[in-house]
Amino acid sequence: NEIVMERISIEQRLQLLEDKEAIKDITYQYALNINQGWNGITINSNALSEVFAENAIWESPRMNIREVGLGNIIKNLVTETQTVLFAMHSYSNPVIKINGNLATGNWLFWVVSKMEKDKTNQVFMSQDIEYTNTTNGWRINSVRLHFGDIVKNKI
Repeated sequence: NEIVMERISIEQRLQLLEDKEAIKDITYQYALNINQGWNGITINSNALSEVFAENAIWESPRMNIREVGLGNIIKNLVTETQTVLFAMHSYSNPVIKINGNLATGNWLFWVVSKMEKDKTNQVFMSQDIEYTNTTNGWRINSVRLHFGDIVKNKI
């Protein structure tokens, strides 16, 4: 999957950079649209339909969750977060590999959440995300969540 930049044209290099930026953007849109709990922000299920591919998979073995299909993923995200008072999601340190209309991204992922009034949790994880380039642009085709550690605070 490694591409030697000197062996591809400037147009191909530009396309790779544009694809990487589009992949980062769709990942950031995912995080933005599952944030909730301040300034009236709630999960934006309409926007999430523009983030995932129709046949996407979302799974977390540790949470014993595997959802297949856009509708099921959105329904599960809304259902599983009904009791969350506050959540903010952040992605960093992406390693993105593009192969034509398919791509993979390995991300560090952290979430700050509040499930009870005076208890804030920080969860450090990673996600392996697969992407596909559709006629509507890059979309998330699968998410696999891996837990790292949970830090519980009283704030």
